[in-house]
Amino acid sequence: MKDNYLAHIGVLFVGVSVLAYFFSYFRYSTPLQLVIVGLGSVYYIVWGILHHAARERLTTLIVLEYVLVGGLIFLLLFASLTV
Repeated sequence: MKDNYLAHIGVLFVGVSVLAYFFSYFRYSTPLQLVIVGLGSVYYIVWGILHHAARERLTTLIVLEYVLVGGLIFLLLFASLTV
């Protein structure tokens, strides 16, 4: 293996943890929460693409998977926040 897998997972965990903290901190501001959810989805997509590129396993299907899962997460949280 050419890279440190646990370091990549750690970066994902720290990023999601920071975003979760801000999501909770701005719990009374729906517009800010929507921005945080959007940033979190983009972060997840970019992290996934970079992670697989670093491991030399990046394919079109993997990119599509991360985009679809990130988009689904955004849509679900968007729908739950705007109701």
